Amino acid sequence: MESFAAERSASGAARGLSPTCCNHPVLMKVNTTNGILRYGMDARLNAEPIAHAGARPRGALREWLQLLLQTGAVARSWRQQLASQVAGQELTDQEFLVLWLCSEQPVARRGQGELAEAVGASPAQMSGLVERLRRRELLRFERLGNDRRRQVWQLTAQGEQLVAELCRTLSVRSEQIFSRLTSDEQRQLLALIQRSLPSDDEIDTDEPARFLTPGQGGPSSCAA
Repeated sequence: MESFAAERSASGAARGLSPTCCNHPVLMKVNTTNGILRYGMDARLNAEPIAHAGARPRGALREWLQLLLQTGAVARSWRQQLASQVAGQELTDQEFLVLWLCSEQPVARRGQGELAEAVGASPAQMSGLVERLRRRELLRFERLGNDRRRQVWQLTAQGEQLVAELCRTLSVRSEQIFSRLTSDEQRQLLALIQRSLPSDDEIDTDEPARFLTPGQGGPSSCAA
């Protein structure tokens, strides 16, 4: 019996197991293919097998991760297409989106933090972005009423003209992008995306994100 224990200890050491583990009355072996410990018969260790790192996510988690990847790919593709359409006016996709957000009524008067949140830019990036647009006389800022600390950005007349011109071009492109969906399907898609967004009380930040929702706003330079 002592010979058997010594043999098991040596075998365990060769497989990367501690002597204490190998001297345990339970016989254990390592499946080198997936790294799972397989247990022998012992009521004291009648536990579930240890899941290996390559285990596939199941159910809602797997669907969420797939949706995360797919929507990310779609968003990147659409941003690239937008960037190519506005590049002729020496604008980036982010710059155009800021101009467009500032054209949306009645919520056109947006603060710099709101704009940064909406287009996915850092505060530092947004500072440089709005300054570039201001120098091009496409945006102007003003302070709101009694709160002199509240600074908002608005389109200039030149900015409104540029957004309207680009929206005419982009309308054709958007029809091509959504050509495989009916009008009802487009509305359903927007509604489903909106329903999946977290509410303000579900966002763990000091200042909740301000999402632009389909029902928010009204006429804009891009109005049909």
